[in-house]
Amino acid sequence: SQEGVGLMVDSSVITQAKDYMEAHLEERLNVKQIAEQVHYSPSYFSQVFKHAVKMSPYDYLLSRRIERAKSLLLQTEYPLEIIAARSGFQGISHFIYAFKKSTGLSPLKFRKLGL
Repeated sequence: SQEGVGLMVDSSVITQAKDYMEAHLEERLNVKQIAEQVHYSPSYFSQVFKHAVKMSPYDYLLSRRIERAKSLLLQTEYPLEIIAARSGFQGISHFIYAFKKSTGLSPLKFRKLGL
């Protein structure tokens, strides 16, 4: 495939983007905002990120949010509303849907099983 051919991936840009996402997980984030942090256009940033990380910026962000939710589920007694908000999900139904799609379990089942 031709995708990614000729892309010069500066690993510091990827690291910077990941750090920014991590620091702002609780906020509404979009590719444009992340791209601005590394001074790339959104479309070029998406290409470069996907080439380097093997997933889109959105999918990466979602995976980091799910990981944060998992640790909050296991390490705290917070109700789901708080966990959803602290993990950057806009609303509890979106959180439950995304969590289940990612892990195959509901957040409460995950907590109960202590995975």
